[in-house]
Amino acid sequence: MSEPPPGFGHVSLTQILRADQELFTVLAAEFQQPLKASAVGAKPPLDDEIKKFMMDPRSNVFLAPLPKSEHKSSIDPAIKNKFEKKPLQPKLDGNKASPQIPAELQGLHLKTKDNKPLCWHKNLQKGCTNQVKKGRCKFGYHSCMKCLEPGHGAFECKN
Repeated sequence: MSEPPPGFGHVSLTQILRADQELFTVLAAEFQQPLKASAVGAKPPLDDEIKKFMMDPRSNVFLAPLPKSEHKSSIDPAIKNKFEKKPLQPKLDGNKASPQIPAELQGLHLKTKDNKPLCWHKNLQKGCTNQVKKGRCKFGYHSCMKCLEPGHGAFECKN
């Protein structure tokens, strides 16, 4: 609780935990008696031993103030910046073209009126070869991306 010497930092929680761990390690090695109290209301057998070993240099060595480091981080800033998380790119709205959309489908609807995805393959000249269940494949509904009508793709649309 006292102020550390100049150039030294305060004792950290990690140091306290290490000292506590060492205290109980020494206690386990040195104390050979039963851990149960001899009678109801009797003093617990480890109380005196803990007080005795609290001043033991084997555990107190962990409580010495450590020198302050000159640098806040020893990692080179150029390397640190390389591994920092980059901010996420904003998502595009449903009707805006994303870079992955084929040129033939840019500017067309990407989702149904219910905001469900449309299959791009169905709307291209090559068509979709995936299994269709309930009007959709694994990529989306098989509706036209121009008129949103089911049964044909944008490539075949007459509207």
